[in-house]
Amino acid sequence: MKIERFWYPFGRAVIGFGFSSELWHIERKNGGIFISFFHFGYTPDLNPTARFKASLVCLTLLWVTFRFGFVEFGRSTLTGDSYDNI
Repeated sequence: MKIERFWYPFGRAVIGFGFSSELWHIERKNGGIFISFFHFGYTPDLNPTARFKASLVCLTLLWVTFRFGFVEFGRSTLTGDSYDNI
């Protein structure tokens, strides 16, 4: 189960909040699993419904994810019905 919400409070700012029933983990070659209780990362996220790209910094604590970033309006990559192919 995964729940995500995004807000655009002012200008180009993006704030996101998410909840997932799965833990962030890495499977090792020997069959072991490495579970992360804390994860920090970056993603250039594409939003097909709003037709823009946003650069987001992500912070994950157990099952909760926080995202902060800025919209890149000039980097819109989708036109017409092309987002049906994603």
